[in-house]
Amino acid sequence: MDGWKYLSIWYFLLNFSKKYCANMKISSFLSRKAEAVENAVKIARKYTGRRAVLSFERGFHGRTLLAMSLTSKVKPYKFGFGPFAPDTYKLPYPYYYRKPAGMTNEELDAELLRRLEDFFLSEVPAEDVAAIMMEPVQGEGGFIIPNREDPHFYA
Repeated sequence: MDGWKYLSIWYFLLNFSKKYCANMKISSFLSRKAEAVENAVKIARKYTGRRAVLSFERGFHGRTLLAMSLTSKVKPYKFGFGPFAPDTYKLPYPYYYRKPAGMTNEELDAELLRRLEDFFLSEVPAEDVAAIMMEPVQGEGGFIIPNREDPHFYA
């Protein structure tokens, strides 16, 4: 991309954030997904004073150490690397195509929310969570979209 196109995109986003995100105190434009992930985690940990970062199964967040720690897919991304960043945890993501036979999408959602409660009791307390990294539509493991009717997966 030539420099003028990049600057025009930057100016558009800057004006967009001024107009529609008036309550924001700061915004940041980064050139790579992994850089955005790394900075989001650093900012969240600093701001909250908490350590844990949650991500979802089958998610892809980049190829830097922290981003790979949050990425779920071992091959081809994580195999042979590591150790990975501490205090990163995986949660199940609604995957309706692979749900148990006879289970409705709503029943799967309810089960995943129940597992989330168990997760906070057995893995890391909710009070220690600094950030949750989520792709609203996962693309690395196929196009996986959570239930649009259930706001829990978009909150």
